[in-house]
Amino acid sequence: MTVQQIHAKVNRHKPVSRAQLYAYLNACQIKPIGARQRPQPYPDDSADKIIAYLGSPKIVSMRTLKAERKKARRAA
Repeated sequence: MTVQQIHAKVNRHKPVSRAQLYAYLNACQIKPIGARQRPQPYPDDSADKIIAYLGSPKIVSMRTLKAERKKARRAA
């Protein structure tokens, strides 16, 4: 996939600029395939990885849950 194809697929789920797209590629540790080419090819599942990265809910720790429950009990 080229950057334009990845951008088009990710834009359907969340509007992002090209600069943000490159930041997401770095955050997901997605590297280009092969030698330097124009346009730069990326793996076929790159857009899916970025969409999962953007839409993945944050996992809350048990310590945080217990603290919130304790605060709620004190407030009641």
